[in-house]
Amino acid sequence: MTEFKVERTQTRHSLIILWATATTAFLGSISLLIWFLPGAVPIGHTSGVWTAMAHDFSLGILYRPVFDEFGYGGTRYMPLYFILHGYLMMMNPDPIITGFVLSLAIVVFLDVGVYLLLREIGIRPLIALPLTFLPHASISFQLLTLEFRGDFLSTAFNIWGMLFALQHLRNKSWFLLTLSSLSFLGALFTKFTTVQGLAAILLYYFFQGRKKSAVFLATVTGVLGVLALVILHVWS
Repeated sequence: MTEFKVERTQTRHSLIILWATATTAFLGSISLLIWFLPGAVPIGHTSGVWTAMAHDFSLGILYRPVFDEFGYGGTRYMPLYFILHGYLMMMNPDPIITGFVLSLAIVVFLDVGVYLLLREIGIRPLIALPLTFLPHASISFQLLTLEFRGDFLSTAFNIWGMLFALQHLRNKSWFLLTLSSLSFLGALFTKFTTVQGLAAILLYYFFQGRKKSAVFLATVTGVLGVLALVILHVWS
């Protein structure tokens, strides 16, 4: 009985430390955003390129020519992030305000996905919630929140793709598997190198003996990806 009380006490102390750390990280991230809000957002070179492409898109240009009288184009970046930013700039031409709003929305999208994924794998809400906020303690996470680029969006789509794929195993819903495929496509069309989530799920399906699900996910993602590339090529 004494050992049980000691174990409960240690668990309670661990939870307190976890929540204190997560809360400090989250509040620190929020305070950093507030600090830079008046217009001092540190836009780096990469953010400038993404913002320029968003501005082009707001004017009806998807991927400017490699060279013309207005300057030069050509990029390795996939379009989903700057398309979203471009649509926001059509409503408000200020690239800083729209970029900041988009960044905050993506962070919320990412955090919600992480929390739901943790719950899906069986982690209790009392632990899943602070674990969701722990990445905010990272300097790179906080700095990327202030940048206008697609890294967080591709990561968020990856997380949601894995979430839908795991939910499919429990519910046997092909609709969820299609949502997983679309999420992984969203990740790829934000950042083409973001394939780790899809690869992990396909391997997991294979070792779980869910070969039909793996084939369906790979086929749908591949076919839709090729169609999207063709549409993108024609559109640009």
